[in-house]
Amino acid sequence: MSARKIDLSDLFISIHVLVNDHALNLPVESVHINKNSIEFFSPTPVELWTEMRLNLQPPGQARPIDCAGVVVNCSGSRSTGYSVSVLFVNLSIKSEEMLHFLTYHL
Repeated sequence: MSARKIDLSDLFISIHVLVNDHALNLPVESVHINKNSIEFFSPTPVELWTEMRLNLQPPGQARPIDCAGVVVNCSGSRSTGYSVSVLFVNLSIKSEEMLHFLTYHL
């Protein structure tokens, strides 16, 4: 299995992450996504196993893709920021299909 990084600028208008009641609006160009995980930079560290909500807004869609995830990696420093890896959990079939379509067919 290989991981590939794709240009998300045409796939999503916005990416919104909610971590412990703290919201992050992520620039699309700083996010890497595949069908079962997402990686992004955060100015603050996020504890491992922290649960979070993610809303991914594709263009031309009325509703965002609503996902839940758990932090499986967080590395970095205060001066450079933190790379946070989140594994999606309990995706609905529709959300899973949409992520699969967006990451592998566009």
